[in-house]
Amino acid sequence: MFIEDKLEKLFIQPTFLTNYPIGVGVPDKTNINDPLTMERAEVFIAGGLELANLGSINNDPKFLRKHYEKYITLKCGKENLEKNLDREFLYEMGCGMPPLAVGGIGVDRLIMLLANETNINKTMCYSFK
Repeated sequence: MFIEDKLEKLFIQPTFLTNYPIGVGVPDKTNINDPLTMERAEVFIAGGLELANLGSINNDPKFLRKHYEKYITLKCGKENLEKNLDREFLYEMGCGMPPLAVGGIGVDRLIMLLANETNINKTMCYSFK
């Protein structure tokens, strides 16, 4: 992806990337000031370490249906659309969901920062049975 390949390594101070283009990542709400972007942001610290994701969840059931149909068709093929489409989720969204926003900090990335570690695999906890 462009951000990981080209931008992250250029960050020399804390950076907020905001207003992601429509279609990049999760289906956040469209920015009312710029209909080509979403209400989404990522927080990076020096060296390009992504620390957090922020966004306004899109709760429009018609939009979500189109988004998930397109995503499932792309990932699984049109023949698997009916099997993989979560109709219960879309039904519940159609009943109404209040506006909400999300913010997430990756614990593994926070440990990377605190331990001055550059390899995320060294900060992850694995459980094997």
